Amino acid sequence: MRSIMKLISKWLFSNLLPSNLQDYIRGYHRSAVLKFHIKRLIQTPENYINLESDASRALMDRIIYGWGNPDWSADSRYLQACAAAALKSNSNILECGSGITTLVMAAVTQSSSIQLLALEHVSQWAERLDSVLRDFGFTNCKVLHVPLTNYQKFDWYDKRKFDNGSYSLVVCDGPPGSTKGGRYGLLPIMHKQLQKGSTILLDDCQRADETKILEQWSSEYQLDYKISGTDKKYADITFLGQ
Repeated sequence: MRSIMKLISKWLFSNLLPSNLQDYIRGYHRSAVLKFHIKRLIQTPENYINLESDASRALMDRIIYGWGNPDWSADSRYLQACAAAALKSNSNILECGSGITTLVMAAVTQSSSIQLLALEHVSQWAERLDSVLRDFGFTNCKVLHVPLTNYQKFDWYDKRKFDNGSYSLVVCDGPPGSTKGGRYGLLPIMHKQLQKGSTILLDDCQRADETKILEQWSSEYQLDYKISGTDKKYADITFLGQ
């Protein structure tokens, strides 16, 4: 009976309400879902970092729904990995690219002294995400608009535009794959700022470009890594030095 009522409600919603009202209701619902589940993550982050936990994955799925950008969002397993690594981090965190991962890591670290710096080359997106972080009251995270610049063999974020601090965790989901050199520039530019034993989480490792970047990094730096995930894969890298 419940499933029948659900189908009827869905039909009524789709066929009787104007499209602009439907969009408003969907947006309102997504926003409420996002706020509810981010609050749960803030309150007990340690309950949601087990990569094998169904409850953890379900929470991340609800956050992805609430965020409302499924085509460009990280999947639940990568979000779990980012949350777990951020909670275990003993120093500041660097993120290349920004989005739902930024929000999740800010949530699990907001009661600590750890600072999160997210580099974003699209100014409008940086402004939107900064507004979301302010709405949640997060003060431990900064989204910085940093344009891409040319380093001869590759393009990457302009290092002159951000602090060259020390980091124990890097979440690498940018620049876009269409960028010259893709995400390769992270280690050539930032390896001196990475602590020995630091973690790099490289997303989209089901793609040939990211596989090539891993091979290049492995030939130029000391690191260990394992590939995780199912359809969408990521590399969990331990940086051991140059």
